[in-house]
Amino acid sequence: MEDGLRAGISAKTYQLAPSLGMKEPGQAELVDQIAQQIHRWGVADIAATLIDGCQPLAFLLGQLLWVAQPAVGWLADPGRFAAWAHFLEQPEAIAALRTRLEEI
Repeated sequence: MEDGLRAGISAKTYQLAPSLGMKEPGQAELVDQIAQQIHRWGVADIAATLIDGCQPLAFLLGQLLWVAQPAVGWLADPGRFAAWAHFLEQPEAIAALRTRLEEI
């Protein structure tokens, strides 16, 4: 069985909710899935701190995923790589994740 963080995070489900101030509809689901999984792991406070400190690097990590996608696409679903890369490239998505972690 796939772990909850990877389950449901695909290019199809990756969309942003306008209600969170994001540009693409539906990404609220992704933000909520990630936040819920982080909370289940019991590392919400640590994750929030890391988001605060590493947010400027998120875009670079997203770009790295795009570059790595062809090389490691056989290990995981390329749609997941694309979803994560797209998510990390958007500062409003990262901010929404930080906000959601505080709400839980």
